[in-house]
Amino acid sequence: MTVKQARILEVATVLFATDGYDATPTSKIASEAGVSEGLIFRHFKNKQGLLDAISARATVAADSQLTALESETDMAQRIQLAIDQAFAKTKGTSHYNAIRTQLGATGTSFGESPTAKLDKLLEEAFKALNFEGPAIEARFLRCSLAGIQAAINAGDLPSAKKLKAFVQGMYA
Repeated sequence: MTVKQARILEVATVLFATDGYDATPTSKIASEAGVSEGLIFRHFKNKQGLLDAISARATVAADSQLTALESETDMAQRIQLAIDQAFAKTKGTSHYNAIRTQLGATGTSFGESPTAKLDKLLEEAFKALNFEGPAIEARFLRCSLAGIQAAINAGDLPSAKKLKAFVQGMYA
């Protein structure tokens, strides 16, 4: 991938997440990326091709986090790692989630959703640790972390360190 292709993807990801896919013209992406609109079409064919490339990047990012969780065999550490991942500022992840949410509301898919696999990995951990209702606990933690992640990304959570310590303490 060229530097210009990467720049186009970065700009398009941010714009799709903040302005919405339908509301973002390729001319704006080109302008903010410092490239011609024709270059976008040469590399990505059309706006949908650009979205498909962003979707592929989102899937790789999610798979990387899930692989790390899956490889953690200490179940208490797996839960702590999931918490750490949610509080980490992972480049692009919040934007991918915003795009996924927006497109999901219109019935358009965006990459593979990591939700089911994350639930499974957390449920397995809670079950091994003898939590009552491991499936419910897994969904509760996932949903709580998603909300926290959204608040962090929006800048609405001034004391993330205290909240992280609190959540970690719930599962210590």
